[in-house]
Amino acid sequence: GNVTITAGQSVTFSGSATDPDGDTVTVLWNFGDGSTSTMLNPGAHVYASAGTYSVTFTATDEHGLADPTPDTRTITVNAAAPTFTFIQTSIFTPKCINCHAGSSPEAGLDLSAGQAYGELINVPAESRSGIRVIPGDPNNSVLYTFLAAGHRSSQVTAADRQAIFDWIASGAPNN
Repeated sequence: GNVTITAGQSVTFSGSATDPDGDTVTVLWNFGDGSTSTMLNPGAHVYASAGTYSVTFTATDEHGLADPTPDTRTITVNAAAPTFTFIQTSIFTPKCINCHAGSSPEAGLDLSAGQAYGELINVPAESRSGIRVIPGDPNNSVLYTFLAAGHRSSQVTAADRQAIFDWIASGAPNN
């Protein structure tokens, strides 16, 4: 059937084909991402990029007669959540540590590399009520709600806020 995965994951394909006349059959898998296979059972195929892919499996006999209605499946590939390393190197380090680092960081929050993760996860916020980051719950995490309310919008872009939301929603892993 149709499948939904995350970018970088694979889907395993296997097929079967026969010809009513007993002719030899060749097969063609079209994975929808520019790659194909002529193996009956090509196994795992990795989808590296987010998108929707239409996969077809076509059987052709030795006379060139192909299945008029080839089997088709839809593979939906969701973008992978950003890693904490991405959040640190693309957002916190270049955009936040001017204020959130050093001996007396703003709001008591040190976002410098090596410190940020421990300062965020399940730690009460100092400047407002709530927990800085609740893994899996961005809408109740002060880090996200503070930024989503428009604070620091000159430094932190909508794409940055979405990355932080997605990272928290994915469980806020230390990866």
